[in-house]
This record gives sequence, C-alpha cells and structure tokens, in this order.
Amino acid sequence: GGGGDVGGFDSMNRIAARLLTHLTSSMRFPGELNVDLNEITTNLVPFPRLHYLMPALAPLDLGGDGARGGGGGGVDSRQRPRAAVVRQLFMDAFSRSHQLIRADPRTGSYLACALLLRGDLSVSDVNNAMAKIQPTINNVHWNDDGFKVGLCGAPPLGSPHGLLCLANNSCIATTFDSMHDRFMRLYSRRAMLHHYTQVRASQGFQGSTKLYKAVCLAQRAANSHRRTRPPSRLASPRLISTSSCFATVHRAVHGRRQRGDIRRSQ
Repeated sequence: GGGGDVGGFDSMNRIAARLLTHLTSSMRFPGELNVDLNEITTNLVPFPRLHYLMPALAPLDLGGDGARGGGGGGVDSRQRPRAAVVRQLFMDAFSRSHQLIRADPRTGSYLACALLLRGDLSVSDVNNAMAKIQPTINNVHWNDDGFKVGLCGAPPLGSPHGLLCLANNSCIATTFDSMHDRFMRLYSRRAMLHHYTQVRASQGFQGSTKLYKAVCLAQRAANSHRRTRPPSRLASPRLISTSSCFATVHRAVHGRRQRGDIRRSQ
C-alpha cells in the first residue's frame, strides 16, 4: 500500500525511521542525559548470548500526523500536565500493544531496559514515572535496578514527546519458538533448501538449531528468577542470593563449554 494507507509499507517505514532517529538522537541533539550506543550494549547485555532486545515506541504513530497511537503524542499531550504525559509514555512503552515484535513482555522477565525519551521533559518527572511503573513489571531480582535512561531535549518529528524502550526481556523466546516452528515445517520437507545449499553446507542448519535451543534455555533460566517480592524488600541479603542466580543463568548459557573444559582438565 502507499499514500495514506496506514496498513501499508509507508507505515512500517515510518515506524522503522522513528526507531532509528530515537536511537541516535542523543548523538545529534543536546540533552540532560545523553546516552551513547556503547552504553546501551554495555548495560543491556548481562550475558553474551542474551543480547536480543525488544523495541517499543510511544506514541506508536501509524498515520504520520502525530495524533495516532495514544500515549504522549498529538495536540492533547500539549494540554496535559507534563508528569501525566510521562506516565502515559511509560505505560504505553511497557504494554503489549506498543511492542514492535509479536511478544508480550508481561509473560517474561526484564533483564535490563533502556528508556530513551525525547522532548521537553524533566529528570524528576522521569524518576517519578519509573518509581510508579517499576513495581508493575517483572524484573530478575539480581538486576532490579537495571534501567538506563536517556533524555534528549529535541522532540521527535510530528510529536512533542516520544519514548523508545529497548528491553532485554526473556519473553522473546516465544518469538524464537514461533520462528523455529515455521522453519522446521519447511526444513522437514527440505523445501527451499537448494537455495542455501548452493552456497553453504546443509549441516549449518543443524548448528543453528542447537544455538536456538541454547539461547531459549538461557532465556527461560533467566525468567525463572523473576522478582516476586516488592522492591523495598530486595535490599535484604537473606531474601535473595545474587551469586546463585548468576551461576544458574551462566550454566544455561555456557553449560556445554563448561562440561567440555572439565573433561579436558581431567
């Protein structure tokens, strides 16, 4: 579709462009809390294999007029108190309807999260919104404060405010499961396989399947350590064992490698 068709390629391209401009806004405009791309990878990847990020946009503008998608965009947001606008942006960014991949973050656990905001917003409003939203989401309790915040003063095109959420959430394993199921339906019949075997050996697909299983195992191991207690009680060392949580996830990620090292040492 083209023109004003909100279900066509124009809308998808607009969303992709909005995501990229949010991601690089701190390198192009001044702000109170600028975030470098290296800081995102440093803060959002606790283990090498758990590096898949889920993007979410608020407001999710499909029509290009700045008034769609709810949240903090449009004319209404200019008339609302700034604190209310920030709270709505946060609620939308953590909801299923504003995710850019087909996954529900409420079914998984947040390992880490980056919140990149644009517009005339204050640090105090952002901190207050984070304090309200944090008890409603599931974090792994060994990284309960794993939030990286960026604040750029330049608003996005067509909207006075905007928020890009990049989340390392274990629910992305469900997306991998769906992709793997669709792939196996074709691979079990060797359909379309000749397009790839012309340039690579078919054994590579088996290696990819093993990697997929290892990544999903690590994601589910992280999800098993989701926070079940209020944040105010997490400070007590008797309630959590951070070292055991890291060890469990590390075994899931590097289990095969560790077993091989033990056999060689013996």
